[in-house]
Amino acid sequence: MISGPQNHRYLFLHLAKNVQALRRTREAMLAVERSFRTMKEDDRRLARPWHIQEVALPKGGFAELAHRAPASLERAEAQLRLLNGVYPAGEIRPGTRVKTVAE
Repeated sequence: MISGPQNHRYLFLHLAKNVQALRRTREAMLAVERSFRTMKEDDRRLARPWHIQEVALPKGGFAELAHRAPASLERAEAQLRLLNGVYPAGEIRPGTRVKTVAE
């Protein structure tokens, strides 16, 4: 439980596929909790929403689609796979409509 802006309370649940993964990511999750704060004006200026678009998967698959993604999308191929339900592995036929991120 974390106290946030305007005395709101936030509950962060640490969830993982298994106990080992939870242990491995514990420190990173705690770091996220410690960084939780009200956005400052500089943050607001830099924050831009992502927009989801549906496109045909190119012949080069998610690797090719990742090259077209905005630079702000870190680990683009993994993120796009997750967004389309085929993370960490799995394939979708080229030409199939998939979700991608646009700024």
